[in-house]
Amino acid sequence: MADEAQIRAHPSGTTFVITYGGTAEVTDPSGRTMARHPGTASAAYTADGELLLLTTAGKLRRLPGQMAR
Repeated sequence: MADEAQIRAHPSGTTFVITYGGTAEVTDPSGRTMARHPGTASAAYTADGELLLLTTAGKLRRLPGQMAR
């Protein structure tokens, strides 16, 4: 079964969020998982580093900059 992934970079370039199969993973540049957020349909960083997660239930979760890294 094919799946699609989204990758977004933190404005600092020090972390990335990869969203796939209903999960968002925050990783460092070497690919090490720093946090995992199940139940996520889409994710993006704001210009000030806040992580926005759109849940699979259609709700928006906001994680402040420190929690998003």
